[in-house]
Amino acid sequence: MTQPPSSRMGSWTTSKLTEPELPDGLESFNGSDQCATPFRSHAWRRAAPPEGATATPEATDLHVVSLRKPRDSVRACPARSCWTWKERVLGDGHDFFIPRPRTARRLSSVIRSTSSPEVPVEEAAVLGNCKRFDVYLALGAPAAPESVCRHVADVAAQQMACFSLQQGSWLEGMKTWLFQATSGFDFPELVSSHSRLGTVAGSKGVQSDAKALRKVLEVRSGPQAVASYCAAVAAGLEGRPKDAFNPCSARDAHIMLQLKRTLEAVTSTDDAFGGPPCGKRLGLVFRIALEVGKGVRNPQRLPQLDQLQAYGEGRLARAPRAAAAAAAEAAERTILEPAVAKCAGKLRGFRHAGRVRALRAQAAKLFQQLELGSTTAVELQTARRRLNRLLHAPSLALKDGAEIDQEAVLADVQSLVSTTLQTSTSSPTEDKR
Repeated sequence: MTQPPSSRMGSWTTSKLTEPELPDGLESFNGSDQCATPFRSHAWRRAAPPEGATATPEATDLHVVSLRKPRDSVRACPARSCWTWKERVLGDGHDFFIPRPRTARRLSSVIRSTSSPEVPVEEAAVLGNCKRFDVYLALGAPAAPESVCRHVADVAAQQMACFSLQQGSWLEGMKTWLFQATSGFDFPELVSSHSRLGTVAGSKGVQSDAKALRKVLEVRSGPQAVASYCAAVAAGLEGRPKDAFNPCSARDAHIMLQLKRTLEAVTSTDDAFGGPPCGKRLGLVFRIALEVGKGVRNPQRLPQLDQLQAYGEGRLARAPRAAAAAAAEAAERTILEPAVAKCAGKLRGFRHAGRVRALRAQAAKLFQQLELGSTTAVELQTARRRLNRLLHAPSLALKDGAEIDQEAVLADVQSLVSTTLQTSTSSPTEDKR
């Protein structure tokens, strides 16, 4: 049975630290698509970009900010306090983890409501499990990873402070635990609203906590990096250099339930908290990750699983590391990487969809001359097919982010319209009938 929490979370006095240092066991990461690394041999986590990578990551509109679970030896520091707050609000994420979809949705909605001109948040989703706490963000305009990291650290520090004030007495802590127990531990009221966060934003303690959190948060930016990270988490390939690849373990497969419940919560049409905080971009990332997670656990798609299952399943499985490494590499090459490439391509298409719509709208305006003219239905249908073929290649180029000569494309459309009108005018009246 779950024990009631203590009245205090333990270490909220981090404001006394003048220069917060990086605790032992935690690394800082700040990367983008340029410094996204392969997953080979589970070496996904890096403390610095690889040699030859761009020193300053470019601004982009898709980010994931992560906090890894601190080591047990790490006690009084903002990272430990943030992790304790995460476990109290979202759960610890272990084998018998009780999903808290309403709380996760409320936190995602609050993060989306904290949008600012520097970090214009359009979509947000939080994922918490036993190893990491992730905040996925899709922005309305590109932003630098440093700005996104600062924004998430500020929101986390403010939530921690509000929760500490809310649970300031033993009685309040006991009341909260009873409310959680009677509601299946899914208690969204533990997440403070945006207006409540503003009351503590100027506190020196909150600012000190946020400054320290920025040193331990990991940021991955860009469609490729975000999709790769989420898919690797679902597949059990992310951040496990010490443990062998073991997709048959129920403990590793538990992340699939957490991903599914999180996706359902943040995309639900229930408008209790102001509409779904997750849109088509983050929804695509999560759905691709679920497909990858299912694929690496399917022997038909990954034949190497049969060899691993011969050594048992679950925590007692003792497959040779060579066999586990071979299965992991095959999973990355045949399942993860193609899915990530597909997802990244679609995300880039979403980013440039407005340019495609603008080009097609101008072409449709020119094409209306045929619809209003004396062309027959057959001529109109033939011209529309030619128009679609004419716009196909430029549309694909725009989706990939390439620059095209739109004036030349529209000139070709105008030429098509003029030629069709001339043909229609010169053709006999009997043919039109």
